[in-house]
Amino acid sequence: MTEKLILRKPIIDYSELLILVIFTGATIYFRFEITFLTISNLVWFTYTIYKTNQRLKDREPKIIVSKEGIKFCDDDIQIDWEHIKYIFVDSKTVGSGKNANNIPYLRVEYGNRTISKKIYDYQFSYRKLERLIETYWGRKIGNKSEKLDNDVIKSLNSSNSPEIIDNIKIYKRINILSMLLILIVSLSFWIFLQVKFTFPYFIAIGVPFTFASMFVFITTQEKKFRNSTPMNNLTDEEFLSLLIKYQVKNENSPQATKSGLIGIGVIGIIISLISYLISQ
Repeated sequence: MTEKLILRKPIIDYSELLILVIFTGATIYFRFEITFLTISNLVWFTYTIYKTNQRLKDREPKIIVSKEGIKFCDDDIQIDWEHIKYIFVDSKTVGSGKNANNIPYLRVEYGNRTISKKIYDYQFSYRKLERLIETYWGRKIGNKSEKLDNDVIKSLNSSNSPEIIDNIKIYKRINILSMLLILIVSLSFWIFLQVKFTFPYFIAIGVPFTFASMFVFITTQEKKFRNSTPMNNLTDEEFLSLLIKYQVKNENSPQATKSGLIGIGVIGIIISLISYLISQ
């Protein structure tokens, strides 16, 4: 019998169940003496039953992985293994700050199309998904980073492509660490001067100086990196495109640089005014 994997929505949501257990435990502990807690428990119990009933009505398969290929049931699309160019799991960030969540998506490229489906709320074994894809497709499931590397290698069509990719990743890591070091050391130095001496404008000078130093460092390092081997074999368009793809540089870099320089000046002026008012 041919092995297959069916992805469908689960009957039980364990987060809902955990909240219900906490509510029930607290209600029993306080012997139903807190009316608000008891009502909240009943409301959540009713909500859990409702959501479970909704999920029971929607037990149809969503994605089927089998010997024939991958079928996306809601879209009624069956993709044969020989037509698939790439399969990878990507994540999309929803929300911001502490409320940010990474939602995993299964993305399948075939022909000139890409189909993408979120899989975080489906019930399935990820290990089995990996195993079946590798068995039937003959290649391992990838991720967004690997997909980007493969696309870059194809677009550059050069024997130096892997080295170029590695150099960009190293350059990105060095930049991030260097920027953090400049930020911490420079600001600490200017704050020390502000505390040690009575001159009121050390921080007002130090903050814009710090950001200006970071800007000069980035600009200098980028020129040095551009002239290094094998980056000097790339055209200016290819070099800029790679920096943007690997999120080393913003797509609107010239505008961002101009805005940044204006921002540095404004910050310096504001802090100078605050320092002047405090010193009076």
